[in-house]
Amino acid sequence: MRRYPIAVQSAALLVAVLLIPASLGLACRTPERHEPAPVPSSRPVTVSAMMHAHFAATRDIHRALIVDDLVTAKARAREVAQMPDRTGSSEWDRSARLLRAQAGRLASAPDANQARSLATQMATFCADCHMFRADPGVFRPVPIPSDDGSVRAAMARHAWGAETMWLGVIAPSTDLWREGMRELASAPRVEVEGNRARDVAILNARLGALATSWNLLGGQGDRARRLAEVLDVCAACHAISR
Repeated sequence: MRRYPIAVQSAALLVAVLLIPASLGLACRTPERHEPAPVPSSRPVTVSAMMHAHFAATRDIHRALIVDDLVTAKARAREVAQMPDRTGSSEWDRSARLLRAQAGRLASAPDANQARSLATQMATFCADCHMFRADPGVFRPVPIPSDDGSVRAAMARHAWGAETMWLGVIAPSTDLWREGMRELASAPRVEVEGNRARDVAILNARLGALATSWNLLGGQGDRARRLAEVLDVCAACHAISR
């Protein structure tokens, strides 16, 4: 089957550290795919162009949710839901419709917890297509940021780990998934002073516990759930840091 390369260099790293998840009781299975009806398009678009557009939008959604920016995440999801899905490839168009439907659900999410769960599930929809049509080798994270001992540097390392995990889900790539988890496990903890110190310490401990259990994870559904939990912790830290 033909492969379509995607240039996916991640751009500027986000500031990130991570609500003790309200999603702990969610099922670990991969979400069911309910295919929506196709949306009419005046003319076909290329598969390559649409894959690039999907990647850019879903990455923006990931980066918005990690900093607890639900407004931006839902706006970008709404854009994905309205993207054309007519390329002339019936098999790819079906995958695009499934992705669009999931994006529509994300755009209507009632809260940030639900949005993070839907977004990480959406990453598995990307993987369903990529495993047959893309080379996982083109999904490359930027170099790991250096550590100068500052809070900003520690948060950048956490952001890198979380985004590399996300790349591991959408590629899909076990190597990238494990690389991101290992970075979260080994990166410096965020330390702050004052009345936020205790809350941040609790989040650090939660992040460390999530990052050291990657060997227990198998399927894409499990990884999506774990990534949502990591994003919950990131978003919680950003929320209390405002």
